[in-house]
Amino acid sequence: MCLGGYLTALLFCLTISTAAVPSIADTQPAHQTQSITVVHVDPLDILTTMKWTAGNFPAGVDAIAADKGALNVTGTDAGIADVRAVVDALDVEPKLVYVSIQLVLANRSDIDSFGIAYGDGELPFKMASGDLVEKMRAQLAVEPSVLGSQSGLVKDGSGAVLLVNSVRFPALLPLSSIHFSVRPRVNQDGTTTLKIIPQELFVGATAQGPVTASKDVTLTRTVHDGETMVAWDSTGLTGVYGADNCLLLFVRASGQK
Repeated sequence: MCLGGYLTALLFCLTISTAAVPSIADTQPAHQTQSITVVHVDPLDILTTMKWTAGNFPAGVDAIAADKGALNVTGTDAGIADVRAVVDALDVEPKLVYVSIQLVLANRSDIDSFGIAYGDGELPFKMASGDLVEKMRAQLAVEPSVLGSQSGLVKDGSGAVLLVNSVRFPALLPLSSIHFSVRPRVNQDGTTTLKIIPQELFVGATAQGPVTASKDVTLTRTVHDGETMVAWDSTGLTGVYGADNCLLLFVRASGQK
């Protein structure tokens, strides 16, 4: 074969060889952006829980952005599928906890007679829970000792405000309303951790004019389903009850769904 024939054959082989080798772009999975719907939780909470930040996304994921009711995910099909699986596991309807509150005026000797061991809360409050507390509630939470009550369904992990209206105080302070910020957390063992903040106390007008007081405390207690907890101000709220009386706060968490 002449030299020209050899060169033609060589070029033909090189052309075939070059066409058979795929490019780097052809071997990489295609990247795209998909929106994953989030119904029951805040999309930002998923990012926080999974600690997903720039540089710490799952394999195959370039970016995740929280939107209203969705996560916008950019990456490969496999990477987006991994994020979707996590969202499906975390985006569950929260349980509902039925929380009831009773405010009761009691004599200190009545409280001491039950022999309950109180753990210290955020001073000056003391707290306890259990069967003895429920017996005390049943005995003391009767008219005219009940100053006010309120109840409602609160989402697990979410905050709600229960407003106790028309609280009957002694003659000096005939009317008030108390705001309670309530945040229940249902634990894996079926117990509920209650965080309660007496936010504000508005007291009706007196001869000296309107009186306002507040308690900057957070009361936290873990109780079983349907169990009663009690918290009481060991100093007597603003001193209006007298040295022998105190305000009891009975709280029950039940009806988890």
